[in-house]
Amino acid sequence: MGGDISEAEPEETPSYETETAEMEISKDSNFQPISWQVWQPVPLALVSAFISKLFWVEQVAPMLKLTSQWWLENGIIIFSGAILISLFGFCSLHWYARWSERLEMIIFGALTIVFSLALVLGGGLLCWPFLIASWVLISVVWGRYRLSPRRTGIWLSNGGSVVLVIGGILAHIIL
Repeated sequence: MGGDISEAEPEETPSYETETAEMEISKDSNFQPISWQVWQPVPLALVSAFISKLFWVEQVAPMLKLTSQWWLENGIIIFSGAILISLFGFCSLHWYARWSERLEMIIFGALTIVFSLALVLGGGLLCWPFLIASWVLISVVWGRYRLSPRRTGIWLSNGGSVVLVIGGILAHIIL
């Protein structure tokens, strides 16, 4: 009857509370948080849109002898896409350590930008909400993972294409 309090069995803690995980980190690892894929296309695409608006009509289009009305109206967004691809290529020097990863990201990013801009040029602003929805969907679904360069290029370029349209409108209003 008189149980000894000191002899009581200690409560066992569940194994999920005491489990530890180890992760090997090397100096050569160029790991960055996932959030950079969401915000970095925004300033790059805005810069691309403003540069394109400043230089396309007066300097680049006449130099390339693209002076038809269609090229003067739509060439700005195509030129801003080319500038954005170049900026992604330049920034990939910081994002990835190996050239194969950089090249893979740039190729898939360029293909995504070309497809997105063709969609916007062909369908007008009616297709633009689909780009926004796809960027949001990609950010929600892929935002938790460390992605391959191919998927990162698609994600960056999809977001950049959305911002190119917004930036083009802002550049037209401001300039």
